[in-house]
Amino acid sequence: VAAAIEKGVNYLASQMKADGTFDGGYGSNANSCAMVIVGLCAAGVNPDTDARFVKAGVSALDGLLSFALSDNSGFGYMDNTTRNAYATEQGFRALIAAAQVMTTGEACNVYDFSDNTLVPGRATGTGSVVTPSEPDTDDTITVYFALKSNDAYWIPREAVTVKEGSTVYHAFTKACDAAGLTYTGAETGYVSSITNGSTTLGEFTMGENSGWLYKVNGVLPEVGLTSCTLSDHDEIVWYYTVDWTLEPGAVMDRPETAAPVFTDMAEHWAASAVDTVCALGLMDPAAETLFVPDDSADRLTIVTALYRLSGGDGGDLVAWAVENGILTGYGDGVLGTADPVTREQLAVFLYRYARLQGLDGTAGTGLSGFADSGEVSPWAAEAMAWAVDKGQICGTSAAALSPGETATRAQMAVILSRWLETA
Repeated sequence: VAAAIEKGVNYLASQMKADGTFDGGYGSNANSCAMVIVGLCAAGVNPDTDARFVKAGVSALDGLLSFALSDNSGFGYMDNTTRNAYATEQGFRALIAAAQVMTTGEACNVYDFSDNTLVPGRATGTGSVVTPSEPDTDDTITVYFALKSNDAYWIPREAVTVKEGSTVYHAFTKACDAAGLTYTGAETGYVSSITNGSTTLGEFTMGENSGWLYKVNGVLPEVGLTSCTLSDHDEIVWYYTVDWTLEPGAVMDRPETAAPVFTDMAEHWAASAVDTVCALGLMDPAAETLFVPDDSADRLTIVTALYRLSGGDGGDLVAWAVENGILTGYGDGVLGTADPVTREQLAVFLYRYARLQGLDGTAGTGLSGFADSGEVSPWAAEAMAWAVDKGQICGTSAAALSPGETATRAQMAVILSRWLETA
C-alpha cells in the first residue's frame, strides 16, 4: 500500500505546473488544486515544503492560493476575481488539511470522521408534501413541451396552455396526464420515474448515472420543476439520460464555453438559440460582434454544423457530407454549397444526419395540419414529415410550413438548438 501511495504522489508531482497549479482536464482550476492537496495531506505529504511539490520556489499550496480572492472571501474557479461556491468549499477543506499537516507534521484526512460518536437518528415529523397550486389568475401563456425516453418520443413537441406564473411542474403534469403517462415525485420538485404503458424509466434504471433531466430554452435549470417559473413561448424538453455527468451544464464545476455577445441579437426571438449554437461552435458569427440573424443561411452552413456536431474538426467537411449521404447536390456534380438553403432542404439535411446517427427515421403524419403541405417537394416530403413530427421544424405560422422559403440564420440556429435538446 505504501508503495502504491508513493507512486500516486510521484505522479501528482509530475503533473504539477510551474505555477503550482493542476489541470483536471479543463484547464488549471482551484478545485483540482484543492483535491490534490487534500490527497497529499491524507498521505502525510506537506504541500508547502515537500521538494516534489515546490518548483522554482512555488509550491502546490501557492498554486491553490493563486485562486484566492483579494479580500479572502473565497476562491474563484479558474481565476481569482469571481467567487465560486464549489471552489470555495473545496479550497477551504484543502486549507484545513494543509494547516494540520504543517502544524503537526502528521497526516490529516479531512474526510475521516471516525473520532465522532454516531447516534442513530430517525425522522419524527408528521408533515407531507403539498402539491403545488395553480396561480390565481385567468391569464394564460402557451409553452411547448416534449418528453423523450432514451430511444423514442413519449410526447412529441406540443403546445401546452397554462396559467401565467405557472412553473414547469404545471406544464409537465398537464402534458403527462393528457398523454396517459404516470410519474413519481413531481410535486417534490424531483421526478424519480416516469411510466409509459408497461415501460418505466427511473433513476438508476440504465446505470448509476441514469435518470430524468429537463431543459428550458436549451438550458438545464438549477432548480426543481416546482420552482422554475415559465414565460410565454418557453420550450421545455424532458428527457432521459443514461449518464447525467456527460450532459453540458449538469456538472456545475465544469466550465462552459462562453457564447460571444452579438450587438444585433438584443431582444431577438432567437437570441438563446444563437448563444447556444455559437457557444458550441456549430455556427460561426458573421463578424466579431454580429450574427446577422435575418440573413439567408446557405447550404454549407448546415453541412458545417452537422459535421461539427458529429465530432469533426478539420478535414474536408464537404467530402464527409458527400461520403455519408448528407449532401447529394443537384446532379451533374453540382453541390451548390454556397446556395441559400430552403426550409425543406434543411429538413432533408437533418433527416439524413439522423439516419446516419442511427436515430429513429420513421416519418410522421404532421404535414396534414398545414395548408401549404402540398407545396412540399416530393423528394423532401418524408424528411419534412419526420422533422415536423419530431419537433425539429415548426411552421412559420399556425397553418404554414413555407417549405420553399429560404431559411434565415436565426431559424437555422433555433432548429439546431432543438436538435441538441431532443435528438
